[in-house]
Amino acid sequence: MNLPIPDPPKHDMNWRGRLWRAARLMTGLELSTVDAIANELTPVALPGGAILFDAGEPGDTLYFVYRGCLGVFARDAAGQVKLSGEVAAGETVGELSLIAGRKRSATVAALRDSELGMLTREAFDRLARQHPHAMAHLLQFIVRRLDRIIRNEGVQHPPRTFALLPVDANVPLADFAREFSAALDRLAPGTPQILTGETELQTTEWFHGVEASSSHVLYLADAQPSNWSRLCLRQADRVILVGDIEAAPPDAWPMPPDPGKIFTPRRDLVLLRQKHQLEPGTTAAWMAGKSEINHHHVRYGEGSDYDRLARLMTEQGIGVVFAGGGARGFAHIGVYRALTEAGLPIDRVGGASMGALIGAGVAAGFDWQQLREMFRTAFVSTNPLSDWTLPFVSLFSGRKVERLLREAYGEVDIEDLARPFFCTAANLTTGHTDVMRSGKLWRRLRASVSLPGILPPMLHGGQVQVDGGVMDNLPVEVMRQEGGGIVVGIDIETAGAIAAGEGVETPWSAWQFLRRMVWRRKETLPLPSIVKILLRSALVNSESATARQREVADLVFRPPASGIDLLDWQSMDRAIEIGYRHALEVIEKERAERPHGVLARDPAARTDL
Repeated sequence: MNLPIPDPPKHDMNWRGRLWRAARLMTGLELSTVDAIANELTPVALPGGAILFDAGEPGDTLYFVYRGCLGVFARDAAGQVKLSGEVAAGETVGELSLIAGRKRSATVAALRDSELGMLTREAFDRLARQHPHAMAHLLQFIVRRLDRIIRNEGVQHPPRTFALLPVDANVPLADFAREFSAALDRLAPGTPQILTGETELQTTEWFHGVEASSSHVLYLADAQPSNWSRLCLRQADRVILVGDIEAAPPDAWPMPPDPGKIFTPRRDLVLLRQKHQLEPGTTAAWMAGKSEINHHHVRYGEGSDYDRLARLMTEQGIGVVFAGGGARGFAHIGVYRALTEAGLPIDRVGGASMGALIGAGVAAGFDWQQLREMFRTAFVSTNPLSDWTLPFVSLFSGRKVERLLREAYGEVDIEDLARPFFCTAANLTTGHTDVMRSGKLWRRLRASVSLPGILPPMLHGGQVQVDGGVMDNLPVEVMRQEGGGIVVGIDIETAGAIAAGEGVETPWSAWQFLRRMVWRRKETLPLPSIVKILLRSALVNSESATARQREVADLVFRPPASGIDLLDWQSMDRAIEIGYRHALEVIEKERAERPHGVLARDPAARTDL
């Protein structure tokens, strides 16, 4: 493989030797031995995105990373190439294949412009004869690193360098960069850097030094393709496209990734906006045909929006998942109140069934009082399950639920919400869970609450969708796939929601029901209604899945609302209070046991994750 040799820095002809001596690998070796190894290393320059070696190639060389960062790539079960680890400056790669004499087990490529030292097999054999103790030291280092990899410890680093790529020349990129940099600094105080095209002619050593000494680096790219913009993209852990949502959406994103490269940094779109509310369809016009990237709404000058973006871009976002549970789900509002009072920001939202309805309000930016009043109007003042119909498909027509959803959320799209949001529905056609991140919000929520037999299913593209809780009532793993960070699950206990009276062993006849309605109609019916039976049947199969999802979450709330009937909408205030009191207890206990955990009072102190 013909790799270019970099020019040495003019002011320091022995910088490679100094870096080699400072490497952890060299700790414990005599200086003369270290210098002997350094003298055998051949310098190599590797631009960002270039492949160092492919899986299956002969392993006849070892590499030491002087500057930059390499990525280790492997194929997952689906055959997709995934980043499985990183090799930072001061570390080595390829040594196992060299020593064992076997082919490369993974593909390695540069994550940014990098400078390496190459050790050939001949040089390795020569050093092994002259300095056998150094080779034993190397083997010990390899074994320790393999052990860390097996235990999945420290294989990837959080994003620290960002390329800001304007969608057009009118985007106020410098203003956005200052606000975003300030938010990153509030999250992790340090020494930030914002670089422009004036630094284009600097060396790889210079850029490496800036990145090594800075808490984060923002590269401000040009609106048009240029050498500087290409350098920005090569140096970035993550690329952020920036556009003004009031402008006309572009036909295509600027400087699209090179499909021939094994690695391109993840891309996100930030849509700057003045208005709190958007006209329905505004975001959808921007995302039409461009669903391959995530988007984020940021209001000009709104510090909390920039703070949320900083957490999401550094894989420290906080996602909250709301479970289904009928009227017991009102407890979510109480937990939401407690989390807000505890100062825990919510960056992503997801939910199933009743949890999807409440989660959508959180994603829209409603506070807990607004949610309470909205659901009081929709559920307490009027029963959403009262439009009985001939039960050809369901007991209720669903028209009332649709009307209430449209009154609450209007014609807004999921893409227009202030926070990223998803809800789930069980797809009876495919037998899988549909995760819905776009489209009319009310339609997606209507699908997520379509309890089989109670409400008609939603039909989408010829497929039949019903309540999301049927398959997965607490979709924590879906939230995990949205990105790194913290996942909080708010579960709702649905067991014990149905029972028969003492002594009732067989279903009643129509005559028995009629007698009860005439002479003892004020007493509680000892048999569950068909609505309760259908509701409980829809949720019971997902209980084992929900138990597994609770184990995946970083923090779980489970309000003790079993005393509330699943259809008792009149108990809303009671359920909210139960959720609030339960959440206060969990928060107090969590802070006492893990002062630096999920609910740390100082966000910068969240380290026990």
